[in-house]
Amino acid sequence: MEIEMIAYFFKTRTGFELRICARPCNGEEFQNAEVIKISGKREANTICKKRNLTAWNF
Repeated sequence: MEIEMIAYFFKTRTGFELRICARPCNGEEFQNAEVIKISGKREANTICKKRNLTAWNF
């Protein structure tokens, strides 16, 4: 069984970021998720397609 990876898109004070975790998550798993600094939604969509991630909130 393959684990579904989820990407969350956020606007921060310094730009945008994607948080990547194994499924819709919160709490400790969300805090420890991989974070990628990005320039916007276009870059986020490109990363999701390349890494086969589900864009969760965008």
